[in-house]
Amino acid sequence: MMRAVVAVAFAALVVAGCGGGDDEPEAAPPKENVGEVSPAQLPEEENIEDAGAERLKVAADGLTAGGGAVWGNWESTMVRIDPDSGKQTDEIKVPQAPCGRSAFGYGAVWSQACFDEGLVRVDPSSLEVTHVPLEASDIYNGASGIGVGEGAVWVVADGEGCEACLLVGVDPDSLEVSHEIEIEPGGASVAVGLGSVWVANPEAAVVTRVDPKAGDVVSQTPVEGSPQYLAVGEGSVWVFDQLGGNVVELDSEGEESAVIEADMAGAGGSITTGNGSVWVHGALTLLEEIDAATGEVVARYGPRSGGGDVLVAYGAVWVSRYEEDFEDILRLPVPSP
Repeated sequence: MMRAVVAVAFAALVVAGCGGGDDEPEAAPPKENVGEVSPAQLPEEENIEDAGAERLKVAADGLTAGGGAVWGNWESTMVRIDPDSGKQTDEIKVPQAPCGRSAFGYGAVWSQACFDEGLVRVDPSSLEVTHVPLEASDIYNGASGIGVGEGAVWVVADGEGCEACLLVGVDPDSLEVSHEIEIEPGGASVAVGLGSVWVANPEAAVVTRVDPKAGDVVSQTPVEGSPQYLAVGEGSVWVFDQLGGNVVELDSEGEESAVIEADMAGAGGSITTGNGSVWVHGALTLLEEIDAATGEVVARYGPRSGGGDVLVAYGAVWVSRYEEDFEDILRLPVPSP
């Protein structure tokens, strides 16, 4: 059995150079004696349905929430799910094929388009679909995500002679490109918060912090392994290293403050925050809950499911999963912290 350890790490590498929307998360206070936390055995894995999760007969990935609904994408559709009943209420045809993690902001649902490259905007009232043509990168076959906040919708795009080497910001009103910022080739997921835009890059093994006002890269933090997914919340930036199975915590300046040995190695997965915790969806372990204040792994759920996404919204954790013979969503109620 692997053991969970929280340890102080070295400061991030800062390079020369010069978020959230209305609910900008505050920076987390420093953990006391973080380097002296005793290793503890990981909790036993529990079947998530035995823990109270309800299986919903909905096929969706790339989950987000807003406008009184949970949203997801699946093949050439966007689906809307009622958060109370858990039933799918709408299926919106999107010929451009939405992919990756979606995001809700500026009164709309946004997703990267993988068939006809660019962004897709869905109006939650009229369900009208608008396509924004861009050279959005798909080098990870949809295993990526966009970010919303700090005045724009953000997506990783290809540049001249390089792949996934631009961070592009799109004005949510005019749908015109407002930012084009050069980043290390290989960018994957984008998250916004703590006054910055953050890009996980598994190819270069770094997390890039961008100042959205100046339009400049502020810092790059090396993260060992394969940092493909990240989330901002509970006062920190949380990075999922799929290769090592660790979760790395960064502060608002991009400096590494803790490494959590989460034993979540494996291809596929996702990470999010909410309800005082960090939630990691893995390929070999379905779901893991980490206390954001202490870094302790407090729960692990199975059974394994391969790919999928995780979202915390409307008093529950929503876990999408899919294998060759099934796809569904599990809804696990969580008490208020």
